[in-house]
Amino acid sequence: MVVWCHWESELNDKITYNTLSLTYGSHLTFVTALMTMLRHYQWNVIGVLTTSYEVSLETVAELEKQALVNNVTVNPFIFICDFLLEDLSRDTMIEAHDLDMTHTDYVFLDMATVINLHEEGTPWVRNDSDDPVAREAYNALYTFTYMARTDNVTYSKFTRDVEEKTSQHPFNYTMGANQEVDYYAGFLHDSVILYGLALHDVIESGDDVMNGTAIFETMKNRQFT
Repeated sequence: MVVWCHWESELNDKITYNTLSLTYGSHLTFVTALMTMLRHYQWNVIGVLTTSYEVSLETVAELEKQALVNNVTVNPFIFICDFLLEDLSRDTMIEAHDLDMTHTDYVFLDMATVINLHEEGTPWVRNDSDDPVAREAYNALYTFTYMARTDNVTYSKFTRDVEEKTSQHPFNYTMGANQEVDYYAGFLHDSVILYGLALHDVIESGDDVMNGTAIFETMKNRQFT
C-alpha cells in the first residue's frame, strides 16, 4: 500500500503494516520531534491548544501518551498550537502577548503541515493595526513542519502541468488567477510515481507483481526526481 500520509497511530505498527509506504509521513512524527526538543531543553510541563480536526485530536492523543512515558506534565507552560488555522494562530499569539506571556517563561510551538518559505517570512502580516503587536508576539513562536516549500523549478513545472491537464478533458476546469495547486497534490503524484517505479523494477527482476513485500522493499528509502 502506498499513501501520501496518515494520522492513525495504529498504522505506525511496522509488524502489522509491514508493506505500508509513505511519501509524506505520519503526522505523529511531529510528536517524536517535539518530545526530543522537550528533553533537550529539559521542559517538563506543556499545554495544548488545538482544533477539533481528526488529525489534531490523534496527534494530541499521541502527545499525551508520550508525555506520560517521558514524565512530562500536560499543563500550561509550553503551549503547543496543534495544526491551527493561520488566523487562529495569529489571534492566539496576540492574546498571549496581551497577557504578557510572550515575555516571560512561556514558549509557543506551532505544528504546521507545510510552510512556504517565500510566504511565511512574515506570517503575522494582515495589513491591519495588530501587525506590530503580532510581529513582536511571533518572536516567542517556534514552528515545526514536515516540508518547507521553496517554489523551485521542479515544483513550479509540476504546478503548471497540473493546471494544464485540469483544463483539458475530462476535467475542463480553469483555475482562477488567485488559485494555487494544492500542495498535497505533489505528495499524491509522488505516491503514484513511486509505485510505478517499484512495479517496473519488480517486473524487470522477474518477480511476482502480486508480491507486496518485494514491491515495498523496492520502494523503501527510494529517491527520485
